[in-house]
Amino acid sequence: MNILETRQIGRTKLQMPVLGLGANPLGGLYEPISQKDVVATIERAFQSGVSFYDLAPVYGYGNAERNVGFALKNLPRDEIFVSTKIGRLLLDPNDPATPKAREDVMVIWDDEQLYKGTDPVRPYFDFSRDGVMRSIEASLKRTGLDRFDAIHIHDPDLYPDEAIDGAFRALSDLKDQGVISAIGCGMNQWEMLADFADRAPVDCFWVA
Repeated sequence: MNILETRQIGRTKLQMPVLGLGANPLGGLYEPISQKDVVATIERAFQSGVSFYDLAPVYGYGNAERNVGFALKNLPRDEIFVSTKIGRLLLDPNDPATPKAREDVMVIWDDEQLYKGTDPVRPYFDFSRDGVMRSIEASLKRTGLDRFDAIHIHDPDLYPDEAIDGAFRALSDLKDQGVISAIGCGMNQWEMLADFADRAPVDCFWVA
């Protein structure tokens, strides 16, 4: 594989590298990770030709976005591609306003949190228009970036209609305004991704 190769994303004008670095482990997956190690990882990846970095709020409950955002400050923004995801808001579980029924319990394995060294927040599903806007604003703040090249709808398995009617429409408006260049959808099953392809003009898909 030529890691420097790029491909056009769907019907967009965006040319993305065929190989990227997923930031899940850089949020403290299974064990804590230092910001120093994240910076070293990103710098080594960039020096090796990897220029695409994929984030998500749920990765380390915000730590991956903070860590990678800090590391990306050392790289030329116009030479890298950064995506993140929407679908989960990081909220205080003790806040009475937090929608407890929408807590993402998939990030718990054998009664232990998958992510170590995180803030005292929890991920809660929200695919509404307001949830999309709040999520992107929070991600920009955590990363310190001024924009994302692509935004992906993340794990809408339980809320497919809300993801189409709320999240996708909101992202489409942002794309029309030139705020983002591409809309993606990613989850752990292909069947619903195929359904999304029939229901909405999503630019790219991810299967974990």
